[in-house]
Amino acid sequence: LLRILLPAVAIGMVVIIVGLNWQSTKSISQTAQMDLQAETEKNAGVLSTPFQKLLSVYGQYADTIERLNFPSLDEIVDYIKPSATWSPLKNTGIYLAFEEGGARYADGTVVPKEVSLKDREWFKNAVANKEKNFVVSEAYKDLLSGELCVTYSRRVDLPDGSMIVMGVDIFLADLQHEVADLTPMVNGTSIIMSKNQMIVYPDSSANGSPISKLNSPYINALRDFGWSDAKHTIELKDDQGNKVYVAKA
Repeated sequence: LLRILLPAVAIGMVVIIVGLNWQSTKSISQTAQMDLQAETEKNAGVLSTPFQKLLSVYGQYADTIERLNFPSLDEIVDYIKPSATWSPLKNTGIYLAFEEGGARYADGTVVPKEVSLKDREWFKNAVANKEKNFVVSEAYKDLLSGELCVTYSRRVDLPDGSMIVMGVDIFLADLQHEVADLTPMVNGTSIIMSKNQMIVYPDSSANGSPISKLNSPYINALRDFGWSDAKHTIELKDDQGNKVYVAKA
C-alpha cells in the first residue's frame, strides 16, 4: 500500500491489489468495476492510516532532534522514550544508530559500540537518502518473535554536524490478519505486495517470499499491474484459469 497508495509520504513499499472471481458471468459491468475500485481505495485507506500516523509522528521526532541542540545523547534518548509505548500498530519504538557503531533504543536497550551497523542495508539506504524520507526495507522475519516485519529508517543530521540514523521496526502480523479478513464485494480477495516481495496473500505460506521464487504467472501479472501507471480495473486469469478482475490503490 505504498508507492501508489501513499505517494504523499513516499513510503514506497507495498501496493494493495483486490481480485474478484466472477465464475458465473462472462464479464462484469462498468458500474461493478467502479464499485470494485471504490472499495479497493476505501480498504487501502483504512489499512494505511496507522502507517501514516506512526511515520508522521516519528518524522516529527527526527525533525526536532535536528533542530534542537540537545546537551547530550542521554537527553535525546529521554526525548524518544515515549515512542517505546506508543502504538498505532505494533513496533519497536524509535532507535538511534551511530556511524561509529552501536545504537540506543527508546526502551533503554543499548547496542554496544563494538557492533557496527553502518553496513546494514537499512542504515546505508537512510544515509543515502538526502531528502530524509523514511526508507523501507524488504520484509523479514524477526529473530525473536518470528513475525514478519519491516524496518523504516531515516537520516538525521545533528546541529553539531554529525549524523545518526533513526530506525523503527514495524511488525506486520496485525496487517496480515486484517487483510485476510477483507472480502471485497463479497467474494473477493485482498493482496499486499511490494515490487519484489509478497507481503499478504490468501495462501499465507507465500507471505514474505520473493515474488521471483513463487513461480506464478498470475502473481507476476499482479505485480506488473500493481507497479504500472494504469488506473483502471483489469481482467486477468489466475493460475487455475479462472477469470479475475483486479483493482489497485
